[in-house]
Amino acid sequence: IKLAKELKVGDSVFVPGIRWSREQFQVLIGTLLGDAHLELSKETKIPCYQLTHSGKQKNYLRFVRDMLAPHAKIRKRKESDSWTFRFTHVSLVNIYPKFYKNRRKKVSEEILSMLDERGLAIWYMDDGYLWNKYVEFCTHGFTKEENYLIAKFLKEKWQINAKVYYRKPRKKSKGCLLYTSP
Repeated sequence: IKLAKELKVGDSVFVPGIRWSREQFQVLIGTLLGDAHLELSKETKIPCYQLTHSGKQKNYLRFVRDMLAPHAKIRKRKESDSWTFRFTHVSLVNIYPKFYKNRRKKVSEEILSMLDERGLAIWYMDDGYLWNKYVEFCTHGFTKEENYLIAKFLKEKWQINAKVYYRKPRKKSKGCLLYTSP
C-alpha cells in the first residue's frame, strides 16, 4: 500500500469500503472461522479468499461461491477429491486484519461479536459435525485461549454449553477442539 504522494501514473488504485450484504458477511465470517482462509498478496496487498472441501461437500462449496463470488470457478485439485474456489476482492482489505496477525488466523471478541445465527450455522456447515449427541467444531487451528474465548462467547450469546478438549495434534494443529453438550 502506498501513500497518495507515492503514486505514479499507471499505478492501480483500490478503494476499500465496498459493503457486503448481511447474508454475505455472515457467510464470510462463518467460513473464515472454519476452513476458509485469506492470503495477503505481497504485490497488491489485496487479500485472496480461498475455500476447499471434499467432493462430498461440493454443493456446499457451490452455495458459498454463489453467495460470495458467483463468477469464481470451482476447480478440482490435482490428485485429490478436493474442490476449491478463490477470489480477490478489495473489501477483504478491511477484513484481513480482523482475522490475521503475523499471517496467523486468530479469533477475537471483535470477530465473535459480528457473528449471528446465520454465521454460526455456516461455521457449523463449514467446519463442524455431529458426533454422537454432540456438535463438534474443529477449532484446533486456534489457540487454547481462543477456544476458551469461543466457548465463553457461545455460552453468553446463545446459552450453548461448549467445552474445550484436547486431542493429540495432527500435522500442525494445536490439538484443541470445541464441542457442545446437550
